[in-house]
Amino acid sequence: MTTDLTLRSVVLRRMTVSDVPGCVEVLQEHDPSQDAQEWVARLGRDVADLNKGPVVAVVENLVVGYARTLPFHHDTESPPDAAPEGYYLLGLVVALAHRKRGVGRLLTAERLRWLVERGTASVYYYTHRDNVASQLLHEQMGFRGLTRKFWFPTLLPDHAEVLFCLHLPSTTAKAADSQGATSCPPRST
Repeated sequence: MTTDLTLRSVVLRRMTVSDVPGCVEVLQEHDPSQDAQEWVARLGRDVADLNKGPVVAVVENLVVGYARTLPFHHDTESPPDAAPEGYYLLGLVVALAHRKRGVGRLLTAERLRWLVERGTASVYYYTHRDNVASQLLHEQMGFRGLTRKFWFPTLLPDHAEVLFCLHLPSTTAKAADSQGATSCPPRST
C-alpha cells in the first residue's frame, strides 16, 4: 500500500466480487476477531443485491477502504422504538495506513451521491457515542443527531449508539415519492 496518498489517486467504485478479498483484508485489519468466511459470504450478498450500495476506495489496484449502504424496513417483529425505515450508511472502514487522509469522507460522499441518484429523500447512520471522528465527519456533511434510544436489528438492547439523519436533495420529487421516504423525523432524547 502506498503511503504518499493524494485524494486524486483514490478511485471510488461499486464493489465487485473481485474486490471481496481486499475488503476482507481491510475489515480484518480493523477487527481481527471477525471470521473471514463470514465476511466473504456477507460481502458476496451485498455485491449481488442491487438495493445495496457497497463501494470501495482503491489506490494502485489495492482496496484501501470499504463502505456499504443498506435498506432497512420494519417487519412484524419491529418494536415501537425501531429506527426509521430507509437507507443506512454502514460499515465504513479504511485501512490503517490510509486513515486521516480523506478516504472516509470520499466513501461517504460516494454513497450519498448514489442515494441522491436513486431519489432517496433521507439517509441514516448510527455510530457509538464515543466515536467522535465518525460523528464529526458526518456532522460536517450535514447529518444531525436524532436519538440514542432506538432499536435496530443488529444492535444489542443496551447499545451505546447514536442515530443520525441527513435530508438529501431530491433529483425529482417523483423519485423521492416512489421510495416512500420522508424527511428526517424530529430529534428525540
